[in-house]
Amino acid sequence: MNADQFSYWFIALTLTLIAVIYMLASRRLSDLRCTFWYELRNPAIAERLRAVLDRREELEGLGRKPILLASACYLVFGLLCGFRVLSPELAYALACASSAFVLAWFFAGVRNRSQRRAASLAPRRAVQVIPPLAYAGGLTASILPLFFLTNTALRVPAIIVSLACLVIVAAAWYTAGMAAVLVGDDIDYELYVDERIRRSRVSAMLTFAYAVVPVFIAVVTRDAVSMPVYDYVFWLSMVLMFAFLVWYGVDFRRGRVPRTNGA
Repeated sequence: MNADQFSYWFIALTLTLIAVIYMLASRRLSDLRCTFWYELRNPAIAERLRAVLDRREELEGLGRKPILLASACYLVFGLLCGFRVLSPELAYALACASSAFVLAWFFAGVRNRSQRRAASLAPRRAVQVIPPLAYAGGLTASILPLFFLTNTALRVPAIIVSLACLVIVAAAWYTAGMAAVLVGDDIDYELYVDERIRRSRVSAMLTFAYAVVPVFIAVVTRDAVSMPVYDYVFWLSMVLMFAFLVWYGVDFRRGRVPRTNGA
């Protein structure tokens, strides 16, 4: 098997595997209780927290739809790559773009629903949820594929990947700044849940933007290895992703500590 054949099969199998995993895990991934598994072990707060999460899921009405739709897109582009209808570069780029637009579309729906149904105790700013440097790093990572525009084979995929990352960073920004989704039955716990869910979703979207780029550069852009900028762009994307994931890991551990006392 030569390098060209390997690229087709690697991207096709990777996209298909991601689609299958997401489909099989879609119920669990869409369950808000998974975000709060640590807190739900505490009997002092579990009952109130579970009730708030159930009301939140009913209000949002997202369910498994975003995950299943994104999975279907991955599967389609994986198969098209496997049958050589699309090049590996273009298949990967389109799969990333479809996921970005699906997530942005559904979370925009949550934003609109929150504006109609929510009451917030104070104005929210995106930088209160995630540090400004995280957005700046995401924007920087988003433009790195554009350094390969001089390669005609990579021009369209690079533009698509950059646009997908920019869309997801914008969606993360707007999700972070949307009004709190509050029913009004248990304000203290609803605010806590809203903060955690918002932070989790924004962090996940930014993780997508950071991770897509180095994978695109390292795995997909095999024709660009000889370009003078390749090493600089690749290692910059890796440093940005590593720095964000370190912060994300630290923040995730902090977020496990319940900020309510069961009162």
